[in-house]
Amino acid sequence: MRFCVYLTIACFVLGAPVKAIGQTGYGEVNVHGATLVGDLFEDSGTALQFGARVLYRTNSGFAFGGNVDWATADNILIRSGLEELSANILMYSFEIDYVTRVSPRADFFFGGGLGAATVQFDASDVQNSTGTLVPIGGGVKLLNREVDPSWAFRVDVRDNIIVRTVIDPITRAENDEARHNWELSAGISFFFGGGGETRETQPEPVQPAADGPPVDVAEPPLDDAADAPARRLEDVFLEAEPPVEEDRGPLVCVDNRDWFDSGAPIQFDDRDWRPLGRPEPITIDNLVLVGEYDGIPVYVNAFATEPYVDLWLPRCGPGSLFHLYVEIEAGE
Repeated sequence: MRFCVYLTIACFVLGAPVKAIGQTGYGEVNVHGATLVGDLFEDSGTALQFGARVLYRTNSGFAFGGNVDWATADNILIRSGLEELSANILMYSFEIDYVTRVSPRADFFFGGGLGAATVQFDASDVQNSTGTLVPIGGGVKLLNREVDPSWAFRVDVRDNIIVRTVIDPITRAENDEARHNWELSAGISFFFGGGGETRETQPEPVQPAADGPPVDVAEPPLDDAADAPARRLEDVFLEAEPPVEEDRGPLVCVDNRDWFDSGAPIQFDDRDWRPLGRPEPITIDNLVLVGEYDGIPVYVNAFATEPYVDLWLPRCGPGSLFHLYVEIEAGE
C-alpha cells in the first residue's frame, strides 16, 4: 500500500505540465486554524487543529514549500476493549501547489505533498506511532488588492491521508491502511519579496522600428538608352526582397514607471482609471490613439465611442502587449 502511495505522488509531480520558472517570485507565510474530521482510529471524531505554511511561488504558477500542523483530539477509541483516550497529532510535509488567477482578486490553487504524521497518546501503556502523510487538496485566496497584494484570506479543503500500520488481533499480521482525515482550514497569508500579481518577465526595452505610415517608393527612372530592355514596375520590386523587421515592441511603454509598478490610478479625460488583470496581446490595427499620459500613448478599441470605458497602455517587450485600465467607479 505504501508503495502505491509513493507512486501516486510521483506521477502527480512528474506528470504535471511544466513551464519555465520565472526570474522573480514571492514568498507566502500562512497561519491558520482548522477542524479535522479524522478516520485515524476506530472512533476518531473531530479534532481542533492549528498550523503554518511557508511557500515560494514562481512566475510559472507552481508553488513549493513546507507545512506543519498540530491537532488535538479527545475521546478517541483506538481499538475495542480500551478506554477512550486523548491524542496529539503532529503532521509535517513538503508540498507542491499550482496557483492560477480566477478573478482580479482571487487565486485558486490545488496540489499535494509527502510527509509524516506522529500520534502521541496521553496513556503511558499505549505506544506512540509515526506514519506516512500524503496531503491532497485545494482552496482559494482572496487578495487584499488586485495589483501587488500584501496579504490574503486563505481557505483550504484537504484530505490528510495517513498511512498507519494495523495489527490483526488474531493473526498478529501487520497491514498498512490509508486513513482519510478531512481538514477545513481558514487563515491569513502574508506575501514577501514580490507581488501577488505575477507579471511576465520582459527583457529590457530596445529601440524598435518606428511605427508610421508606409513610405511611398519612387518609381525607378526610365533608361533613356534605345537598346535598354523594357522593365515593368513590378519586376523592380521583385528584384530585392524587403528586409524582415523584428517585432520588438513599442518604443514608449509603462514598464519601469513608478505609478505603474505601484498600481496607482491615473487621470485621463478628467476621470480616474486603474489597472486591471494581465497584459493582453493586441495588434495595433485594432486600437485607436486618443491621447497620452506621462508621455505614454493611450489607446482605445477601434470601435469604441465616447465616453470610453476601457483604456489600453502599451507594455515593453516582444509582441504587441497592452495593459487594460478601467474607470474607477464612485465609492471604490
